[in-house]
Amino acid sequence: MTGYRVIGADRLARRLSRLARAADTAIAQELAAAGARTAAAARTHLESGAVKPVSRTGALARSVEVDATAREVRVGTPLAYGAHLEYGTRAMPAYPWLGPAFRLVSASLRSCLRSALKNAVGGGRP
Repeated sequence: MTGYRVIGADRLARRLSRLARAADTAIAQELAAAGARTAAAARTHLESGAVKPVSRTGALARSVEVDATAREVRVGTPLAYGAHLEYGTRAMPAYPWLGPAFRLVSASLRSCLRSALKNAVGGGRP
């Protein structure tokens, strides 16, 4: 039986593994940063008075949290009335505060991820 020997396969596997780890780290960092930008934009939106009824205490803005993992980021609040403002109720119209912040940040997320990945893997050069 004829066999083949691939020279450098182990080195290539190590390099690809390093690139994958670098890409995972870059994605996680950029998602966390996007979550922080979204939270900041939501707080700004709430504090600016753009959301009616105008906040009296600022509790909702202070309660905005970011929970980021390697592949997911969640931005929200544990306060029930945050959802009531965002989506409305039977007795109150919606006053979105988080959705506009998300749309603002998500518009640039793809290019930010692309840039972070290029930097992490050396621009795709060997």
